[in-house]
Amino acid sequence: MLALLPALSAALASNYSSDCLLEGFWQFPPFVVRFHKVSHSNWNVSYYPPNNEWYYPGQHPVPFTVGMQVGTDQAAARAPLFYCSGGRTDASAPYASPPSMAFGEMTHAMWAGLPAASANATNVTWTWPVDVATWDETPNTAPPRCAVAASVPLLVGQSQSYQRSGGCDDRASFGRLTPDLAPLDQAGYAEVAASKFYDGMAIFIRRYLASRDWAVADAGGLAGLLPWYVGDKAEGQTFAHLVAELETARWVDRSGAMRRSPTLTPPPAPQSPPAEDPYPCWTGQCKEPNRDGSKCTYNDCFNQCLKKEDGDSSAYHECSEGCGYACLS
Repeated sequence: MLALLPALSAALASNYSSDCLLEGFWQFPPFVVRFHKVSHSNWNVSYYPPNNEWYYPGQHPVPFTVGMQVGTDQAAARAPLFYCSGGRTDASAPYASPPSMAFGEMTHAMWAGLPAASANATNVTWTWPVDVATWDETPNTAPPRCAVAASVPLLVGQSQSYQRSGGCDDRASFGRLTPDLAPLDQAGYAEVAASKFYDGMAIFIRRYLASRDWAVADAGGLAGLLPWYVGDKAEGQTFAHLVAELETARWVDRSGAMRRSPTLTPPPAPQSPPAEDPYPCWTGQCKEPNRDGSKCTYNDCFNQCLKKEDGDSSAYHECSEGCGYACLS
């Protein structure tokens, strides 16, 4: 099975919508975040804390997953960052605006977009995370809707941290991490270990175990191993050392009974939204057509949502996804 994974991870055709450029893991100190598209227009963000532990025991599950907004309006994306003024002319849509997250006594927030030179979805290489089912521990996990644009190495935006007062990083950048795509060899191990991302190493190890039809039988055993193979204690360790330890670890099931089947073939790429509105639903365009067969446009849906909020319930039909109100009939 190990030999199949590189072939199945081959570059895909660039027919993913441009918001898929956000998919994947990103460094947002002190966290790592994962942006994950879960439906036609809905996104989740998962926060992974430093050293796989939150500041206060029991503060959140690991990782902590919530919904987030993705859209085309930079002003809307940066609105929650009240310590930041102005925007960035070198950032382009799509923009991610995840909710703020507390760690200890500090609260952290960010928005991020594509560097202007990377904003074209047709000029990147898409890689499908073929073994995502073997490592994804987030609750209510949905099958991937996007491949990963691993050739886009960073996002740019702004971040703020505050307690009673705070400050803004007006030139923040957020580097991509790829524990879900790293090759299962020394080079891949070194890449993940250097990131000091504990959950990233757990993902890498779960992927390796799955490649041998093995699985984690005791998550506590995996947690105890991680400090020795990622971060400061990992100096001098190698992929060969890791494999040797996994081959004898009591917490590894080698019977195949607990194995999770990888997703061996990617589903068809999601249909790209219409070019005139590349972010359906969050910006107002609905998936279903009008009753007369015409397309629900941004103005149709947005204006009707406003009317419905004002109590005008005439001339509507329900949207199948997205803003959740109704479109002009």
